Amino acid sequence: MIAMLKQFRYNQLQSFLSWCLRTYHGRVIAIGLIAGLVYMPTYVSVLIQGILAGRSTIVLNLGFLGLGLERLWRHREEIAATKVWPDDRAIGLCLILGGALWLPFSLHSVSLQAFLWMLVLIGMAWSSFTPQLFGRFPLASAFILVSMYPNHAWLSNQIFRALTGAYLLENLMAWLGSVALRLMGYAAETQGRFLSLPEGAVEVGSGCTGFDMAVVLAGVSIIWGLFIKANRQRIAIAMVSGIAIALALNIPRIVLLAFAAVYWGQDSFDFWHGFWGGQIFAAIMFTAYYYAAMAIYSPAQKAIIKR
Repeated sequence: MIAMLKQFRYNQLQSFLSWCLRTYHGRVIAIGLIAGLVYMPTYVSVLIQGILAGRSTIVLNLGFLGLGLERLWRHREEIAATKVWPDDRAIGLCLILGGALWLPFSLHSVSLQAFLWMLVLIGMAWSSFTPQLFGRFPLASAFILVSMYPNHAWLSNQIFRALTGAYLLENLMAWLGSVALRLMGYAAETQGRFLSLPEGAVEVGSGCTGFDMAVVLAGVSIIWGLFIKANRQRIAIAMVSGIAIALALNIPRIVLLAFAAVYWGQDSFDFWHGFWGGQIFAAIMFTAYYYAAMAIYSPAQKAIIKR
């Protein structure tokens, strides 16, 4: 059975490569796939750097990609039967060539590479299945494209900063951390994003605000809710709950990092601020979020099981 499956895959791959070499459309698709190979090392390296830095944004990439592909796969026969008009094919091929040829000159920017690769994917879908694909399956198309961006938390942070100004959340979290420390009996003060104790001070940077984890938990709420077909109200409540949990549990983390920086030494601070410390806090946040989301989504899940 395994040998038959391998032979089937080999035959499918051989047929696809033959098509790429034989037809004009196939050759342009091949150029687009080569552009994808140029982008993939950047994509993977950013995801790995995020994991090593204690971030969990890879959950969004895998979740959105899986959800988008699953929705398209259910309609694969209907999609494959789509008739493509010459004008649509020409537009799609231009999009592929435009994105693929520009991509090697954009290696200085991860975001630009990601958007050009998205343009290539749009061109592939446009030339193979017409733009009707995006109209019939808007969410699936959007999920697949969004999954190709390697750092949603960074992009969301930049948008948030542009709308609210620099250091708004950093200042707020530093102040909340000082309130928590004063409740514990410490003489803590804040100056902007700097949290001060009599023995020293610590800066609350953008990675220490809880914003990144809030983005992840909000995204997970969307993925989870759509997967179990929950209504919009439940999804919205789960998103708000996830954001609140991430920001609330980040306050004890700021207190712990302040203790580590001021009292416990550089090694302790590096541990709690690095990979293992980040993963420990991520595990705590995901656990708290899981029980909250289960309370919100469990009625919807039971309804699906009954059907």
